[in-house]
Amino acid sequence: MGRFPFLAYVNQFIAVVPWNDDRDSTKDTERRALRHIYQDFNDLEKEGRVKTSNPQKFDAEDINHWMTYRRKQVGPGMFQKDLQRLKTFLPFVGNPVMQQMKAKQQLPRITRTAIEQEISIVNDQDLDEARERAEHIRGWWGSVCRFILWFYPNAGCRPSEGRRALLSDLDTQNWTFYVRHPKGEKSYGQKRTTTILPPARPHILRFLKERAEMLQRKGGEEPELVPKQQGYGPFCAQRYRVIRNCATQGKFTTRDLRPTFAQNAVDMGVSIKSVAKLLGHSTTNTTERYYARFKNNAAINEINEAFESSTTTRRKKKVPEPLIDPGTV
Repeated sequence: MGRFPFLAYVNQFIAVVPWNDDRDSTKDTERRALRHIYQDFNDLEKEGRVKTSNPQKFDAEDINHWMTYRRKQVGPGMFQKDLQRLKTFLPFVGNPVMQQMKAKQQLPRITRTAIEQEISIVNDQDLDEARERAEHIRGWWGSVCRFILWFYPNAGCRPSEGRRALLSDLDTQNWTFYVRHPKGEKSYGQKRTTTILPPARPHILRFLKERAEMLQRKGGEEPELVPKQQGYGPFCAQRYRVIRNCATQGKFTTRDLRPTFAQNAVDMGVSIKSVAKLLGHSTTNTTERYYARFKNNAAINEINEAFESSTTTRRKKKVPEPLIDPGTV
């Protein structure tokens, strides 16, 4: 395994484990997440808080130190995901420590309430500032960056769903977008059609004009909605992140724009069922848990308005005259 057994095992793990979504971007995400966990253990080993960064040798004490350390770095949702990653990874390297901890009920239980506190929404000020910075980015990078900052919060797509799209997936007559490559497309994912909200439409048309000019300079048409300036095929995920960070300065990610779309829709009165449909969720559970929620103040206002309306309607109704039995007259 060499000097870095954790990283060597990560590469083996990613290569041989069957993934529900077998795309390279999914594997890259899992690889980065496991490398972050490795970095945690490496830092803790240097501080003397764990005995080793070799995953084969982790014991319960090492795992507990890592859980304490990781919980301070991320929210409960991300912590739960990393905990699950480690629970899957360690048996692969032949270490049953987390299985034993689970049997002894020594692993934390992350409540749904704790996870529900963590929905990352981009506020209008941060989004406006990023868009302003994007206006000063020259060339094709600037065009792609502006596309990212207008398309995603107004279409509700995942980063890869827009990055891997074809030009033909975009309908500027009806302002719809066909999601050709949903998450889990080889198993549970379903292709769908979503909308593009009015605020983004003039900026999408600007992007299409800049796209045509770039391809004319490049020397030919290409099928991708967001083609590369050099080479062929869709943008790679890493380059997408680099371009986005030029404008966002790390304040938010492209993934944060999807729950922003969802929460804005719910706040405008769109039903959670409709939002779930546009996001590609089979039920509203995932939508409410990770993307958007009907806020308590909105619920209070809605029930008060319904009560007042119902009361007013009852008051306007005329009281019917009592029926008189002819036999009693």
